Amino acid sequence: MSQNSSSPSLSRLSALIGPVVVTLSLVGLAYVFGGVPLQKVLYVYQRSRLHWPDFDRLAHASVAVHIHLGVACLAILLGALQFALPKGTGLHRVVGYFWLGLMWVAAISSFFLRSINHGQFSLIHLFSVLTIVMVPRIIWLARVGRIAAHRKTALSLYFGGLVVAGGLAFLPGRLMWSVFFN
Repeated sequence: MSQNSSSPSLSRLSALIGPVVVTLSLVGLAYVFGGVPLQKVLYVYQRSRLHWPDFDRLAHASVAVHIHLGVACLAILLGALQFALPKGTGLHRVVGYFWLGLMWVAAISSFFLRSINHGQFSLIHLFSVLTIVMVPRIIWLARVGRIAAHRKTALSLYFGGLVVAGGLAFLPGRLMWSVFFN
């Protein structure tokens, strides 16, 4: 009996392993192909100090940055709320559609943010392409009743598109880095 009761949690854990491996691989590729050696990044982190946020840096940012940052922050909060809500309800659907819309706007707006690669697209834009593909897939998976795949894809999008890509925004030299670190 205890073996059956631990099976669902083991199933949930194994469902997250794939997205975590893919996410870590993408982060590794960003370091390798991003033109910044990992040793340099670690050196800068060791020498940096956290300070009170300098919102003046954001005030002088472009409209695309404001849109991207605003919808990404809302998507983080709404996605966390979605995890806590009961699944399969009308509220879950409404919040889900709104969250997916925010994710899509964040992905589209990211194509206007190209300062880290001399005006060109960078590897972080792969998250944006992946988001644009995954948003309709998440809807389709729910509509055809493939709920486990729907859940796994939505979790992957949340962690890959918001947590990891958002974490990459805090690399040295990026705007969010300068807002919080010196």
